[in-house]
This record gives sequence, C-alpha cells and structure tokens, in this order.
Amino acid sequence: MAGAIFWVEFVGGPFDGHLQAFPSAPEGRAKTCAFPINANTLPVLVGEPPGPKAPITSVAYYELCITSGVWWYHFLGAKSPEEWRQMCGLQQQPRSHS
Repeated sequence: MAGAIFWVEFVGGPFDGHLQAFPSAPEGRAKTCAFPINANTLPVLVGEPPGPKAPITSVAYYELCITSGVWWYHFLGAKSPEEWRQMCGLQQQPRSHS
C-alpha cells in the first residue's frame, strides 16, 4: 500500500469528529496519547493561525482503537495541568524571569 493515507477519527472530548491523516497504518503508534489543550488548539486544527500564546487549560487523553478495520481514538478523559503532572509524577518547572 505505498502512498496510502490512513484516516483516524477522534471520538469524544475536545477533538470529537476531527480526522487525522497518517502516512502509514497507526498500529505502530502509542496505544494512548495525551494532547495539551489551550485557546489555540482547536482553531489551529481547522487551519486558522494560532492566536497569542495561551496557557494550557487541560490535557485530553485518548486511546487508539480498531473496529472492523477502522482506526479511531477514543476519548478517555481530561485533567487539569496540575492533575496531569501529579498523575505522571512530574514536578512543575520554575518559571524563568528573564
């Protein structure tokens, strides 16, 4: 299938209905993935230019699924940036004052 494009639909959450093209079958990709969300995320997905820099308001996470040969990302939930850092065992980085 040289040159084939694989379309993966996002189901639920902030990306519900978004179709993402992949140049190869998604089977080698991570089973779960997380996406930071801010005021620029959705406009950029539909081809609009990003607005001014905006803080992350949440982190949405999805699971890659396959049903009858169709690939899709199923929304698992969203967490605040603080909850996400705690869940992953990460510390908040101090802000630079330069």
